Amino acid sequence: MSRNTRDVTNVANMRPIGSHATVVVSTTAIGLTVPDGATHVLYTVGVARLNARFDGGDPTSSVGHELSRGASGLVDKAAAEKLRFIREGATDGRVAVQGFAY
Repeated sequence: MSRNTRDVTNVANMRPIGSHATVVVSTTAIGLTVPDGATHVLYTVGVARLNARFDGGDPTSSVGHELSRGASGLVDKAAAEKLRFIREGATDGRVAVQGFAY
């Protein structure tokens, strides 16, 4: 493990920052709000399939990484600030979000 890499595979090593939030994802691409003091964000997709982009660009209903209900990820603050979602089908999706500090 390089000196710039931290073991963040276990959220038990982290403390929650800010409140749990749920973001509604519809037909317009939307990003996440990273709580002040958070170094990482845990997200979980609920309700419907979403498309996501991790480079700051806007996904579309046919362009982006396909994320099924239940998909989750732990990303650092820089990645979370670039992460954008849009619904894939006719049903609005939801993303549960929690900030953490390592």
